[in-house]
Amino acid sequence: GIKATMWAEATDSGGCSMPQTTYAVQHAIAVGDKAALGNLKITNSLCGHVLRVDCGGTPVDAVVASSCDIGAGTCGVDLIRKSWD
Repeated sequence: GIKATMWAEATDSGGCSMPQTTYAVQHAIAVGDKAALGNLKITNSLCGHVLRVDCGGTPVDAVVASSCDIGAGTCGVDLIRKSWD
């Protein structure tokens, strides 16, 4: 499994250039570069993609809106509060 942590109340400008607009997907995720992520490690091409996140409760669809701790190799995924709750 991949460790998920609570990131913030809402997304920030972070590692992805996302247009300021209203999105159909209301959940956001920041993705790191932890080895266990395999092909899902953050890259520019992953920004804007929607991933289904299942932490054992109700799965949510979340847009990749940022990166977390790039270069540290310790971050899996970070969720905004509404996705975490």
